[in-house]
Amino acid sequence: MVAARAGAIPEVTGDAALLVDPDDPEGLAESLRRALDDPELRGDLVARGHARVGYFSWSAMADEMIALYRKLRHEVGHGGASRESPGHWGVRFVAVTCWRTC
Repeated sequence: MVAARAGAIPEVTGDAALLVDPDDPEGLAESLRRALDDPELRGDLVARGHARVGYFSWSAMADEMIALYRKLRHEVGHGGASRESPGHWGVRFVAVTCWRTC
């Protein structure tokens, strides 16, 4: 994959893409040429892309949310958020919502 080095694209693609400056058409052309002309590089990028897909599965996202809920529940249970703190009600809501499933 060839992608622009802009916004969240580098974070999403990780090491599975040749990143280019979005304002560099010559760099884009060179990266495309490299990906097309080098079967080993292309195969490596494809393999890395397939591995990267797992980071964005529903299961992985659910696991991350459960871990966050557990962390927040722990913080609320141990005085991490007080009634005076600005995020208190949001944290409490998340922690209570997760209480039975986490």
